[in-house]
Amino acid sequence: MSLEEQNEEAQPLTAEDQLFFDVVKSTFGDQDTDDLAIQVAHAYRNVKKNRKQFTISETKKILDVRAALDIDNILKNDLPMSKVYNENWPTYVNGEDKEGHLVTVDRLSDINPDGLFEAFANANEILPAWKVISANIEPKTCEKIQVFKHMKTFLEVAQNNGLPLSSLPSYMGGSHPERRTNSTFTASEPNTPFPVPVTTTLATKIMIPFEAADGPEARAGT
Repeated sequence: MSLEEQNEEAQPLTAEDQLFFDVVKSTFGDQDTDDLAIQVAHAYRNVKKNRKQFTISETKKILDVRAALDIDNILKNDLPMSKVYNENWPTYVNGEDKEGHLVTVDRLSDINPDGLFEAFANANEILPAWKVISANIEPKTCEKIQVFKHMKTFLEVAQNNGLPLSSLPSYMGGSHPERRTNSTFTASEPNTPFPVPVTTTLATKIMIPFEAADGPEARAGT
């Protein structure tokens, strides 16, 4: 079974989902891309009461936020205080997974807490804390986040989920040289057309491996 077949959100729209896709498109017209309409048609399957109105309401919230923050042009503009952020919380891009998603890694030891406004962290408490936190997270969201105590287990699961060693840094057992997302990083070429609408969407997975105190600590996400 492929990753796409395992992932409910990656499946083509059902006949029922198509009804909500059509409602969203007819309600918002050109404001709403096909990709967003597909996402919201999938996203609220668990809403049993007034799903149509709920889907329309949530889509409006999404579109209002995108307009308020000028999301469509976000790759063309520098974010406020991005220089400070990149200096104190460096993030690295490490290739792609099987489905073409960028793989990013945050290495906790590289973060400069003195330069942050607030920082709360205790790696030794993350595992038990996650058990408490996960109980209050939407099940579908919770399934996308995995916390590992041992790097070996993480690497096995990562590869089984389409994340090759060639897309992980050497200190995590991979071979990618990494690319730091500082002020010289260009996420895409200017004026790149928006992606052609697709009929499937793929979930984001966040994998968080933690080793012993002297070992690597990093978060890898796709």
